[in-house]
Amino acid sequence: MLQYLSQDLNQVLARRNVVKLILSRPLVSEGEEKAKVIKEYIENVSVLEEGIKRDFSGKSPFFNGETPGYLDLVFGSSACSYRAIEEITGAKLIIPEIHPLFFAWVTAMKTHPVVKETIPFHEGLVNRVLQYKQQRALELSNTKA
Repeated sequence: MLQYLSQDLNQVLARRNVVKLILSRPLVSEGEEKAKVIKEYIENVSVLEEGIKRDFSGKSPFFNGETPGYLDLVFGSSACSYRAIEEITGAKLIIPEIHPLFFAWVTAMKTHPVVKETIPFHEGLVNRVLQYKQQRALELSNTKA
């Protein structure tokens, strides 16, 4: 089942712009708006942390048990790229001391053999997002002119 979902995820990633899959408000916001959005992002991760603590045993690395399930793949498709988002925004978004369960889950996802094969390379992802931001800024400046 996991291999089938992995192949399906690869097809989705091949058809779509990877940037659009992980793009979130912290990446496109600037100034005061960016600080507000980053604060909200961290608060949302804290809500996820509480949900994991309340609804899942925490005894296994994945929501479904010892192997990733559908929920892991849905969350993991964007959560596993958190380092790229942190690098681009210059903000720490997942704090292991505050979000230990979520951080442990992301780490387990990123190191799972099937997931390792499917997530985009860090440097390539950062470059694509930065290109997108640059293109978006150019488009915005052209519409103002």
